[in-house]
Amino acid sequence: MVNSFRFSRDGKLLREDTLFEGIALTARIWKGKLVLGGYRGGNFWVRAGDSEAVLGDGSVTSILPLGKGLLAGGELGGKAVIVEIANGEGPKIRELWENGWIEVLNNGLVLGVMGTAMVVLSLGNWFPAP
Repeated sequence: MVNSFRFSRDGKLLREDTLFEGIALTARIWKGKLVLGGYRGGNFWVRAGDSEAVLGDGSVTSILPLGKGLLAGGELGGKAVIVEIANGEGPKIRELWENGWIEVLNNGLVLGVMGTAMVVLSLGNWFPAP
């Protein structure tokens, strides 16, 4: 479960609320909404406000807001992937390599792991500008 906590200035717990079912590994604010990424029931999971995308076996490890959409990096089905999520459109999955995961750092740069090697990759203009 994803919980939120509110503390007093002296560190005492004032309130705890359950926000969503799932395990969040990353969070951002995009268009005034809380965006969470991680896994839900073992599946690649992104939630933005009241909308969510749940794909196959895997997890989201990074989120990058881009103007009208989001890029979610992580691992899906044993492959390093970047998933583009745009308003009103289905997710577009870009598989990069087997046996790894990926972190989206900015619109053209990603960092990840391929097997046991660390990878830094420039994607150029693969995705729309913010």
